[in-house]
Amino acid sequence: MYPRIQNRSLLGLLLLFASLVAGFAQTTEDWQGKWDGAIELPSTPLALQIKLQTTADGWEGLMDIPAQRINDMALADLKIEGDQLSFTLPEVPGTASFTGNWSPGTVTGTFTQMGQSFPLVLQQQDAAAAAALQAKIDRIKSLVDSCRIGAEVPGLGLGIIYKGEVLMAEGFGLRNVEDDVPVTADTRFAIGSSSKAFTTMGLALLAEEGKLDWKTPIKEYLPDFKLHDNFATEEMTAIDLTSHRSGLPRHDLLWYGTDFSREELYQRLQYLEPSASFRSKWQYQNLMYMTAGILTERLSGQTWEEYIQEKIFNPLGMPSASFSVTEMEQSDNFSYGYGEKEEEITRLPFHQLDAIGPAGSINASATDMLKWVELQLGDGQYQGQHFIGGSQLKLMHSPQMIMENTLIADPSISHPSYGLGWFTYDYDGLTVVEHGGNIDGFSALVFMIPDEGFGLVALTNKNGTPLNYVLSYSITDILLERDGQDWYELVFGDNEEDEDNEEEEEEEEEKEETSPALHPFEDYIGTYNHPGYGDIIISQEGDQLVVTYYHFSGKMEHQQYDTFKGISEGDDIALDVRFVTDRNGQIEALYSLLDASVPEIRFDRLPGEKLSDPDFLETLTGTYSLENGTEIKISLEGTKLKADIIGQPTYTLEPHQGNSFKLSSLQGFTIEFIMDGEKATALVSHQPNGDFRANKE
Repeated sequence: MYPRIQNRSLLGLLLLFASLVAGFAQTTEDWQGKWDGAIELPSTPLALQIKLQTTADGWEGLMDIPAQRINDMALADLKIEGDQLSFTLPEVPGTASFTGNWSPGTVTGTFTQMGQSFPLVLQQQDAAAAAALQAKIDRIKSLVDSCRIGAEVPGLGLGIIYKGEVLMAEGFGLRNVEDDVPVTADTRFAIGSSSKAFTTMGLALLAEEGKLDWKTPIKEYLPDFKLHDNFATEEMTAIDLTSHRSGLPRHDLLWYGTDFSREELYQRLQYLEPSASFRSKWQYQNLMYMTAGILTERLSGQTWEEYIQEKIFNPLGMPSASFSVTEMEQSDNFSYGYGEKEEEITRLPFHQLDAIGPAGSINASATDMLKWVELQLGDGQYQGQHFIGGSQLKLMHSPQMIMENTLIADPSISHPSYGLGWFTYDYDGLTVVEHGGNIDGFSALVFMIPDEGFGLVALTNKNGTPLNYVLSYSITDILLERDGQDWYELVFGDNEEDEDNEEEEEEEEEKEETSPALHPFEDYIGTYNHPGYGDIIISQEGDQLVVTYYHFSGKMEHQQYDTFKGISEGDDIALDVRFVTDRNGQIEALYSLLDASVPEIRFDRLPGEKLSDPDFLETLTGTYSLENGTEIKISLEGTKLKADIIGQPTYTLEPHQGNSFKLSSLQGFTIEFIMDGEKATALVSHQPNGDFRANKE
């Protein structure tokens, strides 16, 4: 076994190379061109390629070793004499050299390094085939940039691997529009949900170590795991967790709009209502992937980030990969993210994804992501070394849950299924394994056809663009010589018509008449709480109400009665709310449609801070008399008001809202204090059988 080479300075640590050309040739043309070969090492052949060409000073040779990411390494002491070829590799310690004999189209020889010799056979590439492949690559480059410009995507990092060879790793467009800085193959982009496959690979490595059984309920590994659905809590396996069949819809604002930590999000899962029964429906779910990250942490004793770095990034040699946009910004080659607003491309702020990291926080370059693709195409092997069992890789790539919706409406694309961190479906007879990713300002795609040894990674710096899919299908058609279609026209052709229809719908909505609000604005003001989502705050600015949910805030437009529409400024996040009252007509809660796939979520109004303020509570104490002479004595014990009525037990008053308190032991009973300035003048006991006023003595 020989260690992998990550840069030329390390070449001396391994036995790497081979594949050269030799031979006796009648003409220069017999030697010129590309030669493919492999050093026959004991463990596995090491593929390489050399290029020979004449210059004014004689012969020049360059060597590529794809598995070692070595390109254009110069051959020294290059000699072609008669039917013999020889050269040395001075960049490689150990006196690396090659000597071989030529016969038509083949060079057979010996590669020597550090006193050891290995067979090396070179085959001359067919000139016509090489030219045809280059023509395809040139066509792909032209298509990529043309589509990128048409889709108004500022920048793109693209990598293609085919039958073990990297055909392309290039940048297109700009990574920094404002300063006109170009994208390169090493530019770092956020890959969003393409990160999910790294999380499932981490679990697969734990399974291979015997620390995880995919089909064992995760409750055995996470005793504190708890969902709203008790059956799902007890039966959820790692496969369920990562194939989007938990029964939970997205509930994304819980993590996207807040600063809750990973552990806080995990503890709040129990309060999120499902929208389907367990295992009955595929529903994309980022929080379950966050939970898969916590499972990784508990089983490994490391943070998810530490584990993925040690077990995946380091072995694959992915120096550009990181888990934080803050870390990405510290590099000298990263892309900003962009979006389109009012037909203008504008830079978007980075979104910190630490808490939800296992679902989508990874950043990487096209160059490094190609190493990830190479692993996926290698049946568990990477550069000739075992990385993961082939059965584990097959499990991740295999369908686990059928999806209801198609990804792109076209007859050539079958109904998709979801594996473990991968979508899989049939494209015109080809099995596709892929996963995209979208997060503020970035859209990514890892796309593979394993049976053809074909894979690509497309990383863009524009929010929510489908360009990556257009390029993937188009490049597949070109490279595999298939009768394709104009994917750009199919995906982007109807956009203008759709936008016109949306504008017409918005205009019609604006014309609808509204009915007046049922309460003055001050009655709506307050803090409303959900045990999972936390707080929604309603405040007032001038003549408008304002709704705030952690990072999102927007002025509320009145719709109908107690329904208001709020749009978070700059984010276009809808924070629509509907207020509801108790039996006494007081606002007691609001409902908000934070997730379109579940019914409105109820947030109960929290008592005002003054209802726990001892100074305010003291003003409410005293004796109050009902019309029939019955006295109600209100006293203060610590921070709690007590109510005593002759012949009845002492009641504890719990803060409710406004100036009202609930009777802790009597459901449906409240006491509301009537204030005159800062003094209480009376109380009203609201009971199921009526309201009863008692004046203060």
